[in-house]
Amino acid sequence: MTASAADMPASRSDSMSWTSVVLDHWRSLRPAEVLLMTSFPMAGFLLSRPGRAGLADVPALLTCLVASFCVAGSAYVFNSLEGLHADRLNHRLADHALVAGRVTESSMRGLMIALGVVGLAAFAWLGPASVVMAAAVLLWGYLYSGRRFRGKERPGISSLLHCAGAASFFFAGAGSRLGTPVPLVGAVLLAILFATGHLHHEIVDYEADREAGLRTLAVRYGVRKSLWLGSSGFLLFYVLVALAWYRGWWPASLAAPFLLGAIAHAVVLKWWLARTSEGRGVYTYRSFYRVLFLGMAAVAGILYLATG
Repeated sequence: MTASAADMPASRSDSMSWTSVVLDHWRSLRPAEVLLMTSFPMAGFLLSRPGRAGLADVPALLTCLVASFCVAGSAYVFNSLEGLHADRLNHRLADHALVAGRVTESSMRGLMIALGVVGLAAFAWLGPASVVMAAAVLLWGYLYSGRRFRGKERPGISSLLHCAGAASFFFAGAGSRLGTPVPLVGAVLLAILFATGHLHHEIVDYEADREAGLRTLAVRYGVRKSLWLGSSGFLLFYVLVALAWYRGWWPASLAAPFLLGAIAHAVVLKWWLARTSEGRGVYTYRSFYRVLFLGMAAVAGILYLATG
């Protein structure tokens, strides 16, 4: 005979309850996006130490990793809280813990503050330049997500805030070690890539944002125009990578993986745009280019550190 839920030992029931609470809070952090954003300062940290990373750098590297995760987590929780009214209209997010009410707004606000404090403290240990840049990331996040400034609904400003956020987070990892053009070029390219990727994110949320009355770029100008604008951003990224390599600002070890990946990107993009209308399949396309860029960045980073 199977025991009913009421017959379960209290300790086991409490354990299951706490596990569910922890998992719901973890999922509400949007871990995939937080981990993706965590790579920005890590890239800044590694690109500012070409060929010199060793055991002595491990404590600073681990501190940068923890600090980056905490600051990114704090920014994304704030974004979720401020956009909760729109997320409740998004059918894709219906089962998310915060939207469904399994996680309270007050507990997420507490988590947001705790992550922000821990992240800034860890960046302060890395140096004053790092903590200032990390604080700037939170400021850009407030201006974008906050309902007072409503940066999300100002297309030009929205893109600039994403550029500033990506560059600031990159420099939070690099600190004051900017002796060569390599990290500076990396920050510019990352800023363009992050702002361009966000345009596609707005297309994914097009219907929910329109129903919530949010005037994002996709809502203002339509899905198709936004898609072409996003494609122009990727083109600009690849052109600048080629220019940086040609001018000697970036070594071939960094540029080559991205330029080779551009071919695969162009083929898939041409195929997808020819078969889509009003953004159908943009979620799958976004997953493709995220995997593509992470793969290119990983190969480029390994080659750069190995040959630096």
